[in-house]
Amino acid sequence: MRPPIPCRIVVPFVLLGLTAACERSSSSVDPPPITGEVSVSIGDPPICESPVGDIDHVYVTVTRVRVHASDAAVDDDGGWVDLIDRRDDPLVLDLLDQSETECVLATLGAARGLPAGSYGQVRLYLLANDPPMDAVVPDPNPCGSEGYNCVGLSDGSLLELLLGSQAKTGLKIPPGRIAGGRLLLSPLANVELHIDFDACASIVFQGNGQPRLKPTLFASLVGDRSEVAGRLVDQGTGAPFTGLAVVTAQVVDDEGIARVIRRVLPNADGTFRLCPLPGGQVDLVASGVTVAGVAFGPTVLANVPVGTNVGDLPLRRSIDPDPFPASIEGLIRVFSVGDEPSGLDVALSVLQTVDPPDRPAYRFTAPLLPGSDEAVATVPSPDCEPADSCATFREELMAAHPLYGRYATSGVSYSQRGLGPIDVTVEAVATAPSSGGLPTCRPSTRRIVENDLGQVLTIVPGQLTRTEDIDFDDCED
Repeated sequence: MRPPIPCRIVVPFVLLGLTAACERSSSSVDPPPITGEVSVSIGDPPICESPVGDIDHVYVTVTRVRVHASDAAVDDDGGWVDLIDRRDDPLVLDLLDQSETECVLATLGAARGLPAGSYGQVRLYLLANDPPMDAVVPDPNPCGSEGYNCVGLSDGSLLELLLGSQAKTGLKIPPGRIAGGRLLLSPLANVELHIDFDACASIVFQGNGQPRLKPTLFASLVGDRSEVAGRLVDQGTGAPFTGLAVVTAQVVDDEGIARVIRRVLPNADGTFRLCPLPGGQVDLVASGVTVAGVAFGPTVLANVPVGTNVGDLPLRRSIDPDPFPASIEGLIRVFSVGDEPSGLDVALSVLQTVDPPDRPAYRFTAPLLPGSDEAVATVPSPDCEPADSCATFREELMAAHPLYGRYATSGVSYSQRGLGPIDVTVEAVATAPSSGGLPTCRPSTRRIVENDLGQVLTIVPGQLTRTEDIDFDDCED
């Protein structure tokens, strides 16, 4: 079959007909659909308000937000769309700001007339700590001589927050960290894109004590009623829960695992508010510990519509003779392919199973007590042999079978699901430092289900459990 004749090539005796056809074709082409206004906001989970250990401040300087249809697009590819461009007016944020933010820390800006469509990748750009001479820099700069992204310690000192190559390529938010897997920008729609920047999980300290950014971000389109609220209570007494508790909003991913998308520490009277949230439904997962160290939970309330106040969410007191939180410790080892040892950033979580009466059994992410290691950086050390680099971790969590209920406007009936030992899985996800989440080992995700004695990994109230060593092999340096 011959290719069609371009409209600019005409034969004299059909000139008139071809010209008319080209005019009709040109006039019938619809303009590309565009959005209405897209506003972009940024926040940090209230659980990460200052102080976090010795850290009082985490300052970052935002310059740009871009999206791309392909989740595999790299920085130099075409097709990137600027949602926000503040390179001429960079915005300094303290991710550990203690002020009341009404769900958002700051609004980065808004844009109109962007191409409508489906986007599989979001990137947040920060000003480099050593920017080009012609770059606009913030004034005043709270980081002083420590660049434009830094950590403020409780003793008043400042440390530069290392960005590595992410200063150029941006902080990548992949589909697994986007609500629904992709951003759907509808024609003429006015929407808000919210970026959750989890400072607690995003700062790792290298062996020399220098903080480095291991970004943990989550993006979602949010609406006017984008919150879930309620109150934690003691199931036995009905009184507000007044100890240390964590409430999380979770969404089931493609593997059938409920992953945390928001988390919060309740107020002194037990009330809580999770926001902003994407549309649809979430599972609430909560647990807590009293000032005396007695463990409560976890509780899973499934299928909660966003925009709901669930009322009282009960936590069940541990009835174990040793009713205290459990601990998990372990060692991460990295074996490199090359001659130089590979340091890795490793994100950690603990998965637990719930077997509801109204749906198949699935795994949820167990809430960890503040101070648990959500991320570690492996470093070379004589203690690592025969590995090239290593890191230790410790998690604190509640050791109990979950109390489960399914949300209904008519009321919720809760029941404890499970008997016998409490089996858990420790999940470790390794990425190259300062790479924006680039996997560098094969495999890059390890799920540990055995302890250091080769037995099923279980947690026991008030006791320490050690996992088998978590080994990452075949890692590029």
